[in-house]
Amino acid sequence: MIVKVKDMPVFYDGERHEAGEEFEIKKEDHNDALFSVVKETSDIDKPEDVSKLKKEELQALLDEKRIEYEAAATKNDLLALLEAAK
Repeated sequence: MIVKVKDMPVFYDGERHEAGEEFEIKKEDHNDALFSVVKETSDIDKPEDVSKLKKEELQALLDEKRIEYEAAATKNDLLALLEAAK
């Protein structure tokens, strides 16, 4: 699931995440006191599902994976970046 850090920085999987930052966590690690849910992502990494995502969802996925992209990138550009990162 993609979550947003609420009020204070948290450490997850060895990395520090600041308040307001969005990233993916395992569903069983969710804590309502620390995170607000942005999106459920059960099968988001399956190739057949990624192509169905909206541009904003692809951008969130790229952000989560720390892959840089141009602000003017098209959905196809974003899909190509995800494919190249595999």
